[in-house]
Amino acid sequence: MKFKPVFCIFVFACLINSENSYALIINTILPQQIAKNTNFSIQPVLSTGETPARWVKMLGPDWVNVSQASGTISGLTPDTGEAHYIQIKAFSAGGYGTMTFILIVGSQNIFRMNGQDGNPASIQAAYSLMSAGDILIIPDGTYEGIENTINGSTGDCVVKNGNAGNYTTVIAENPNSANLPRVYHKGGEYIAYKGLELATGLTIDGDLRFNIRSNHIKVMMCGAMSGGFGAQYGATDILFEDCFAYGNSRAVFRIGSTGNNSDRIIFRRCVARHDLSTSSEPTATFMHYGGQNILFQNCIAIDQATDPENFAAAYDVYGAWETKNGYNIFVKDSIALNIVHNFHYGDTSTDNVRFSNCVFWSVGTANTSLAPNTVYDRLTIGNVNAQNTENTFTDRSGSTSVYFTNSIFHDIEGTGTETGYRSKTILYLAPESSNNLFNPVQADLTIGDTTEIITGIDPVDGNPGNGVAGILYPVKIEPASDCDTRGVGATILYRRGSHGALWGEQGYDELTGDSLWPWPNEDQIREKMAAYNYNQDGIVVTGARGFAAGNSLDGTPQTLTKYIWERLGNIIPPEIYTPPPSNAPDATPPAVPTGINVH
Repeated sequence: MKFKPVFCIFVFACLINSENSYALIINTILPQQIAKNTNFSIQPVLSTGETPARWVKMLGPDWVNVSQASGTISGLTPDTGEAHYIQIKAFSAGGYGTMTFILIVGSQNIFRMNGQDGNPASIQAAYSLMSAGDILIIPDGTYEGIENTINGSTGDCVVKNGNAGNYTTVIAENPNSANLPRVYHKGGEYIAYKGLELATGLTIDGDLRFNIRSNHIKVMMCGAMSGGFGAQYGATDILFEDCFAYGNSRAVFRIGSTGNNSDRIIFRRCVARHDLSTSSEPTATFMHYGGQNILFQNCIAIDQATDPENFAAAYDVYGAWETKNGYNIFVKDSIALNIVHNFHYGDTSTDNVRFSNCVFWSVGTANTSLAPNTVYDRLTIGNVNAQNTENTFTDRSGSTSVYFTNSIFHDIEGTGTETGYRSKTILYLAPESSNNLFNPVQADLTIGDTTEIITGIDPVDGNPGNGVAGILYPVKIEPASDCDTRGVGATILYRRGSHGALWGEQGYDELTGDSLWPWPNEDQIREKMAAYNYNQDGIVVTGARGFAAGNSLDGTPQTLTKYIWERLGNIIPPEIYTPPPSNAPDATPPAVPTGINVH
């Protein structure tokens, strides 16, 4: 069949090649417009002409398939019109390369915002030309002025509604290479924002515009240099997927405010680094401040700034997650690493909060939950400095309905110097907690009145249990270890939620068979965060730190994936970045690892 390449002046490809032995270069694929309900096949080619060992789809809808052997991209388009990014990666023995292109489903109009050949020169001008479900492609560059600042409050610049069969899509020509001042979306429905870089963030406001509250809005693969991402005031059916944010934000990713009824909001594979907040309001990395039916899937809070001055303006700093004002809040398969403050603070105004299969490592002050009906299950918690604080895994809800199950507590420090009892007690007022592994238990800390507590076994090296290391990498429980046989701790290897699926849509909360690692778009995330710097009013932030600086254990440039996997001093398994050839499957059980450092 024939495809319709979209006319363009510049190449529509995002070549993000990591520094390795050598980078594979995948030839550019121009954007393809394909009719709905149509079979398609696209063949990528390496510029060097070699045959890679394996091809992998890093980003793209579930109906897009990539042959591991040949790289052929194929599938059957759905009956919903929308523009999508397809990101593929090619591996060889000596390196790998990544390429991203745009695939447009449907027969809608496509406008390129270059001011030529009848195309608009601004987002404001595009509004008068576009119909429901049309596509606006924004070339690389920095855009300024009210004509490019999407603002639903003033109506100076807005995006036209789509419909259930055709999403109006505003998409960057190359991901995060079109910089807009801000998006303040207010009202409207069936709209997608993709690949945009926002100087001061993106907010979905549920207030009315054209008698429609914001609903069915997708924000995908976008980055925010400050201000972060959020939904509030009655927004419903909102998706933030594969987004990343850093810089100056009260909350890097947020839901609502007191009393708002935002509903069915999903944050999927979002990466947040909280550098500073100049707001006087309470601050957190992922903040739930109002709403119900909220999902955080495969989200990462990482490398929070350590200087107290960076958050001195805020009257409270809550760390990785704060939950307040709402109910049915679920955090699944997520990670907090290198967070100065607590990994969760739950307020009494929330009900039914669930953290499941999560890793919290090198977090500052553990957690306090006042919220009734809070459950933490299958967590791996390590290197927690709980001294001089009352936030040591406690239930202060008064309902004794906050509890931990099937979780690992490793290397929990606490001097007990805080006035009062809570700084000395782990799982205080959490009697329903059960089947948790504690090691080591320091003399100045006590375990609360809980049942089925496992002590004496180091979850990392497996001693003095069966001697099989339980945790070589924070995101994985090792098979045949005591942690494995006792069913404790988190394993985060696969993506949760189907690509682009809103709440209630097929696969929206299913654990997929797609590997989460290497993290999609990690090279660009590192590049953007490393380039960030701030120096005002005595606050100094250097972006090139943590995962955004230096080298991994094997001497190659650091990546988000390696930084997380190698936290315990063990080199990442080679198959994560150099998978075996797809045409030679090996069913042999893996050998016992050698050269492993156990701490």
